[in-house]
Amino acid sequence: MDAAGNVLNSDYRLCDPGPHDWRRYEWTVALPPATTHFNLVLFHHGEGAAWWDDVSLVRARPVAARAPRQDASAPDGKPVFSWGESVGKSTLMIAASPSFPREDTVVYDVTGSTFIVPKPLPTGRLYYWRVLTEDPKGELTMTVSPAEGERPAETSRFYAGTWEQRSADRRRKVEALAARLTDLQTLAKRNGMWDHFSLLGDALEASRQLLAKEPEDPAQALRGMETSWAELDYTVPWWNQLFLDDATLFADLNLDLPGLAAVKAAVAGGDFPAARVALLEYFRARTKPSWYGKHEGLSPRRATDKRDKEADQLLTHKHPIHDYKDPTFDLGPALDWHILPIIDIEWPTSLHRHFHWSKLAAAYTQTGNEEYAAELRQQLLDWAQDNPVERWDPERHRWAWSTLNATIRIYSSWIDSWLQIRQSPEWTADAQFVLLTCLREHGRFLMTHAARQGNWVVAEARGLVELGILFPEFREAEAWRNEGYRRLQHELAIQVLEDGVHIERTPGYHSMTMSCFMEPVRLGGLNGVDVPGFDDFVAKMEQMHEYYLYGTKPNHRMAQIGDAGPMNVDGQLRRGYDMFRRLDMQYVLTDGKEGEPPVHRSYAFTGAGQYVSRSAWCDPKALWSILDFGGHVGHCHEDTGHVSLYAYGTDLLIDTGRYSYAWPMRAPFYQTVGHNTVMVDGQTQKRRDALKAKWISTDQFDVFRGVHDDSEPLQHGRTLVFRQPGEAGPGYWLCVDRLTGKGQHRLDQRWHTTEKMQAKADGATITLTAKPDAGPQAALTLANLPQPDLKTEVVEGEVSYSWYEKIPVDVAQFTLEQAL
Repeated sequence: MDAAGNVLNSDYRLCDPGPHDWRRYEWTVALPPATTHFNLVLFHHGEGAAWWDDVSLVRARPVAARAPRQDASAPDGKPVFSWGESVGKSTLMIAASPSFPREDTVVYDVTGSTFIVPKPLPTGRLYYWRVLTEDPKGELTMTVSPAEGERPAETSRFYAGTWEQRSADRRRKVEALAARLTDLQTLAKRNGMWDHFSLLGDALEASRQLLAKEPEDPAQALRGMETSWAELDYTVPWWNQLFLDDATLFADLNLDLPGLAAVKAAVAGGDFPAARVALLEYFRARTKPSWYGKHEGLSPRRATDKRDKEADQLLTHKHPIHDYKDPTFDLGPALDWHILPIIDIEWPTSLHRHFHWSKLAAAYTQTGNEEYAAELRQQLLDWAQDNPVERWDPERHRWAWSTLNATIRIYSSWIDSWLQIRQSPEWTADAQFVLLTCLREHGRFLMTHAARQGNWVVAEARGLVELGILFPEFREAEAWRNEGYRRLQHELAIQVLEDGVHIERTPGYHSMTMSCFMEPVRLGGLNGVDVPGFDDFVAKMEQMHEYYLYGTKPNHRMAQIGDAGPMNVDGQLRRGYDMFRRLDMQYVLTDGKEGEPPVHRSYAFTGAGQYVSRSAWCDPKALWSILDFGGHVGHCHEDTGHVSLYAYGTDLLIDTGRYSYAWPMRAPFYQTVGHNTVMVDGQTQKRRDALKAKWISTDQFDVFRGVHDDSEPLQHGRTLVFRQPGEAGPGYWLCVDRLTGKGQHRLDQRWHTTEKMQAKADGATITLTAKPDAGPQAALTLANLPQPDLKTEVVEGEVSYSWYEKIPVDVAQFTLEQAL
């Protein structure tokens, strides 16, 4: 540190790990010229205990070590040592460790500034050296290798031996991997893979050229080689597991199960190619377990040249974001899995979930065109080659192995597409082998990597259950299935609130999580599996369906609350009737033609903090509203107090949607500015649980009253009254906002309408009416209480109904700036 306390340099040194008796360690640290303070910190990392004793600091003036230059080679073991001028008696020390342990250090008394060792040093090893000199004044000097480029001044070192000796470990590594590459390339050629493991091939060729002749800087060259091989150090073992290791996969399978006798015989005879073929035939012939009753009884397709337009687009490797048509991004002929053309991680997330595989497989099923099956096989093999299990790393664009991506691949696309193309002649024995090794690694990954909370945990559990039920051939299948059900039971009690709403409080993620709870239970039932906690699952699933019964607008859509789009609930209501014989769900689904009316008209989801007012069921002229006053978890927005209105078949006040998950483009839709509530001082809320919330519902009116402190430093109380239409008059809403606290503040009460409406301000009133080209629409009058200094204006806003699509809308805004 310098005199001002600034840190000039930090130097970390590691002792040898493992249990040891007392050891002596020594390090040389070069201090920057401005250094005035030196802090020594000793710390222990890991298990066990460590002791330090007799710690001392010795100050020495540095003298430049000139030869041998840093990391140079001395082929004969007799380097010429030279160093800067020194006066006094000197000691040359040579050791195999920079700590210069006494028992392993050669010491020579020297004079002058050059020296040649009298006999050669043992070759084939790295040495450290230094010269210590005490001058007549008692000052200690010590040689160090001078700083060069980014390399700091440090203890001098050299290698005694030839380049062949120095690079021997690398040569052995290259030889071993060259044999592995031959096996991999044979498989690649056999299956027509796009990339014949060029990452390894290119590295081997570069290494052979490097090893052919000693480079000018051998140490730097070897370090560069190690850096370039860092990815291969975990990729090559992955390739071996997935593509080549027959013995391990067949050991991981229970070959005593019915139908696997031919596989077992081939394995016993050491004929792994025949075992792969027999394994493919087994899986082609297998009819159970059932995957939700889908793709059963499919026979081999007759090859045709029929085409599917959507599948043909996928063959070009030009992919859209999610399932939207534009824009598309070219992934290249060999399909670059790590491309990131936009900042939103939803792009690679979608790509690695392989939803498009189901489209290719469905096209094959419909047309019999083998191009689609071949493409799917190629993508599986290419993805397996290019995506070893590794840390989810945004900086390196490594997105494949988030637990959510991994589990969604299993239950959304992999099993679905495999069942449709397994009969194809393009689906080879090698492809089946790699699919199974990949599925095994997915199971192990999900067992050992679990999210802490939220919908991810439930989705991961679903993947484990599906793997465990659908692939009983794995010896680990039962453990996967049991762990999946255990997690589902645990999360059912945590993530489903007392009113049946998922804790993340958004319609889309409620549906996704509900399916992840429900489908494993259904899959177990279809396959005769005893599902633990079955009755609890059924009761909660029925309650979760009520969110779409009592939360839906008269047009069968949910409001865009949180990270949500305009979701239609007909599928959920139909399933609720089919599974639970809920006549009220049938009634709403059929617009009152069948079934029985729901018990409640208006409804409070008190756990979720969402309050729904409704004038009537199955009435095209019905009035409807929802108020969001719940806590903040996961996919919620900063929108406490938000209100959406619908009347006479028209959305009048809306939530602006989600648009994107990438910042900063997400901000206007996520933050308070994009919602129908009060914004304080132009700042977004810091959303948390409400302080108070009370709901009263009668035949004549609904009243909500809540208080929150999300808009620091003020408290915001919002009251919403809905007057039911009737003999006393038409229906209407009354909204009262009361903000309390201290100081001068700007308060903006904002109301977003749709792209079909236009807003016009007149005094303290803003009227929303249909645009000329919008067709018949209801109108809405926002009549504010006239107040001194109240500013009324129409400002610009935006709404999004789908990813990366936004539409300008009018926003009615009432503003007060005053001291509280």
